[in-house]
Amino acid sequence: MNFNNICILCSENSMQEDNNLYILCEKCQKLLNQQFLGNLFKNNCPHCCSPILSNDKCVNCSDQTNSYIEKKHTCFSYTGIIKELITYYKFRNLIQLKGIFSEYILKALGDFSYHIILIPIPGNPKNIKKRGWDQVLEIANWIKHDRIVVHKLLKQRKKHKQQKKLDKFQRISQTRNKYSLDSEVLNKVLKDLQTFEVYQILLIDDIITTGATLESAAAVIIDTLKVPIHAITLAMD
Repeated sequence: MNFNNICILCSENSMQEDNNLYILCEKCQKLLNQQFLGNLFKNNCPHCCSPILSNDKCVNCSDQTNSYIEKKHTCFSYTGIIKELITYYKFRNLIQLKGIFSEYILKALGDFSYHIILIPIPGNPKNIKKRGWDQVLEIANWIKHDRIVVHKLLKQRKKHKQQKKLDKFQRISQTRNKYSLDSEVLNKVLKDLQTFEVYQILLIDDIITTGATLESAAAVIIDTLKVPIHAITLAMD
């Protein structure tokens, strides 16, 4: 199938060859735009990204008020077209979709004049070996430019079960002490921290469910760097 001409969702003519969204037709692209949450993070829970009313506490996180992350952002709710696209990306090996995902993450970040140190959450080693590429790292590398640097700082300590096979409490328990830091990459991050006058360290992942994965990653980074951590995800399940 020629993805330059055919929409991967509805098989209509895409006619978007000069755009990162070229593998979607105009109709599906419009539906995806309608799902985009935009840069509307002021009233989202900093722990799980769920929308909350002003001055109200998040019902989902009433017993989890402490977070290592200053603020978590997400681009979509994990439903509809974005769910279909992520499934194609991760399980049907359509790496081209990183262009679409990257575009929306950049839209969510909005205009910024500071440097972003983007740190991808490592994918499951077994899946990476089978697929041949890391889905989050691919998106991160597509995003990077003169004010966004990408550092593959995190490493998984040991094998873990897939998050989708675990319930909420099993996920939280499993992700504690899940990550360590790559010492060589850490030196590069430290150099950037000394070089950039204003910066933000930003974790990036594809899907947030309980937030436990991001919290575990942020904890190990903060223990070493003692700096604020932010996070952004493509979708919230």
